[in-house]
Amino acid sequence: MATVDLKKTRPTELSQVFLGWLEFVWVFVFRPVVEWSAVFTSGVITYYLFRGRNKMLIYGRENLLFARSGTLVASNHQSMIDSFMKGTVYGKRAWFQQYIYPWNFAAAENFMSYWWMRLLLSMFRTYGVKSSDTGKRADRSALKFAIEKLKSAHIDFFPAGTRQKDGQSYRAPRGFGMIAMHAENISPWAFTGMDQALPYYKKATDIPPRWYSGLGRTGKVLQYLEWIAGIRAGKTIRVKIGPKITAEEL
Repeated sequence: MATVDLKKTRPTELSQVFLGWLEFVWVFVFRPVVEWSAVFTSGVITYYLFRGRNKMLIYGRENLLFARSGTLVASNHQSMIDSFMKGTVYGKRAWFQQYIYPWNFAAAENFMSYWWMRLLLSMFRTYGVKSSDTGKRADRSALKFAIEKLKSAHIDFFPAGTRQKDGQSYRAPRGFGMIAMHAENISPWAFTGMDQALPYYKKATDIPPRWYSGLGRTGKVLQYLEWIAGIRAGKTIRVKIGPKITAEEL
């Protein structure tokens, strides 16, 4: 009969117990607190940026949906910070009732280059999606993520798939119809002015100095800080919220 050496197995068992305890603390204690703090902080900052430094006019406020889950917010796309702006439309109520804030998507090649960016943006309810050009397959992992999240949260989606220059329209990316079919309600939004708050094309004087690239990852961080600092003030942002619709009405 085989014998078990307790001296050899005990450290392994202890390490498994320790790792299990750490996972429990991270999933049920630390991560929820960090996520709540991140969403609260971003809500306060963006409220100041878009309602304090800029003027926001909201039309159709009575059409805002405050359900617990299942809402797909679909709108046009003007700048790289549209999702943060849309969060401020819900007002200060969303700071504490954070289930109102929807999950949004961001281009993986732009925002998910490093592990720390993926971790940080996940705290702000952002999921990286790979670009899907015409003729290519959609990012199936993003589709599965959106469909699963609609069961317990909301999804913020841009049917254009990319930022719209000069108001031109684009064909909806692959997979949008599938996500819409799994949504209980679709909330159509339209807004203007975000292309002025953060222009699609910046002036030559707004380009970060070339020596940023010589700093490696630190230079990349500085470029993002430069980009955030480029948000302009004194602009008027108009948001129109339409009545809810269903996928069959699209």
